[in-house]
Amino acid sequence: MTVSAGLALLHIFGVLIAAPVLPWAATASFALLLIYVAMPAGPAIDGDSRSLPLLVATAVLVVHAAATMPPASHGARALQWTPMLGNGEPEPLGVIGERVFRDACLALLVVTLLLAAVAGRGGAPRRRALMAGGTAVLLLTGYAAVRIVDVSVRTAEEAARSPARLGATVALVVAVPLAAGLVAVTVGMLSAQWSRTAMTGAALLAVASVGRMDAALSSLPLPYGVVAGNPLFSWTAVPFTSPVPGVVDAVRTGLEFAGILLVAAGVSHRAANGRVGEVQ
Repeated sequence: MTVSAGLALLHIFGVLIAAPVLPWAATASFALLLIYVAMPAGPAIDGDSRSLPLLVATAVLVVHAAATMPPASHGARALQWTPMLGNGEPEPLGVIGERVFRDACLALLVVTLLLAAVAGRGGAPRRRALMAGGTAVLLLTGYAAVRIVDVSVRTAEEAARSPARLGATVALVVAVPLAAGLVAVTVGMLSAQWSRTAMTGAALLAVASVGRMDAALSSLPLPYGVVAGNPLFSWTAVPFTSPVPGVVDAVRTGLEFAGILLVAAGVSHRAANGRVGEVQ
C-alpha cells in the first residue's frame, strides 16, 4: 500500500507540472493496490462474496489506467488528467467532452462498486453519520443546482436562448458526477461505524465529484465568461504561464487517488479482522 501511494504521488506530481514523471505510475499504483486487496490478509479472508466488488473496482482502474497511459512526452497544458483519464494529447472540444463524460461514468461505476464493497460490513448508519451525510448531500446538490442555474442563465443572456432548455442540457451533463458524489456520501455513511479510514476516503471522493462537475461544465461549448464564472475547481485560477499549470487537475487527481486508497484500505482491514462494530 505504501509503494502504491508513492507511485500515486509521482503521478499527481506529473499532473501538477503537466508532464508525466513516470507514464506508468498510475497503472503500477492501481496494480499494487489490486495485489493488496487480493492478498489473503485482505478482503477475501472471511470468504465474504461482498469483497468481490472491491477487487472488480480495482481491476477496472488497472485496465483503464493501462489503456490510457500517457506518452512519455507531450505538450500537455490540456491534460485534464485524473486517475481515470485520457492520454493528455490536445483534442477538439467535442472529443474532450466525450472523454470527460466517459471518465465521469467510469468514476460512477468505481464508486458504486466501492459502495457494494462496504454494504453489509456493519450495522445501519448511526445518527451522527446520517446527519453528516445529509449535510453533504445538501451541499453537493446545492452546488450542482447553483452551477446549473448560473451557467444556464448567463449562457441564455449571451446566446439569446431559453434558460429552461439550456438548464435541462446542463443538468444532464452534471448528473453523472453528481450521482458519483452522492454514492460516495453513502459509502461514507455506511463505513463510518466501523472504519474512519474508509469514511475519510469516501469524503475525499465526494469532494472530488465537485471537480468532475466543473470539468463536465468546462467541456461544454459555452462562452468564455460563462465557463470562467465561479466554479470551485477553476482552471482559470492558474495562469497559462505558471510553472505548475496543472494545479486544479492535480488537486482533483489527488483527492480521487487518496479516496480510493483509503476506502480500499478500510474495507480490507475490516474484512481481515472481521469484528463488527469496531472503529479503526
